[in-house]
Amino acid sequence: MNIAIIPARSGSRRIKDKNIKEINSKPLIYWTIKAAEESKAINKIFVSTDSIEYKTFIEALLTLEGFKKAFVIMRDPAHATAYSQLEDFIIPFLYKTKATYVFILQPTSPIRLPGTIDKAFKYLKEQKADSLVSVSKFNRFLWKDNQPNYNLLKRPRSQDYQPGLCVENGSIYITKRKTLLDTKTRAGGKVVTFELKPEESFEIDEELDFVICSAILQYIINKEEK
Repeated sequence: MNIAIIPARSGSRRIKDKNIKEINSKPLIYWTIKAAEESKAINKIFVSTDSIEYKTFIEALLTLEGFKKAFVIMRDPAHATAYSQLEDFIIPFLYKTKATYVFILQPTSPIRLPGTIDKAFKYLKEQKADSLVSVSKFNRFLWKDNQPNYNLLKRPRSQDYQPGLCVENGSIYITKRKTLLDTKTRAGGKVVTFELKPEESFEIDEELDFVICSAILQYIINKEEK
């Protein structure tokens, strides 16, 4: 059995109640639960929250949307602070449930195209890896201490610049249960990266991110309806 864990703590500092704030007429967390529900690789989904209000809200959402695989679990408030790591509550929970693989899907990354989660899982198994981290290509010109990461005398065209860098985008983590328990980290053992498409790579941290992701979601919806 494979399980997905969707963290949904209530104490967002920059955007109040971010995880249940509406985007394209749905709560932000809806889009991640929907993606997990549609994944063939995931058998059960656990939405973890520290808030009774969130628990009630999300359970009503699950009923309204007809989601069948998802359940809400309560998290110790001590593991739901701004300084808490996801592993702080995931590892104790894993001792209470049986699973072969654990998928960690953050609701702040609402855009996952159909089939992306299953493709990532297939790639993990093909590579005989213990864990997978989703990434996005990064081809910007970087500077540090007044020094660029490219040759100033032979400045490349932006479309040709390939520094070989990737950004961890927080959308998909997949880890063997045993590896997570042994290493205490979601990226343990043999780790592989899985590149997402540009439109899937946006994270919501600020208000402007809602505007950007909303436009992308609507673009995808319109494209699917044609």
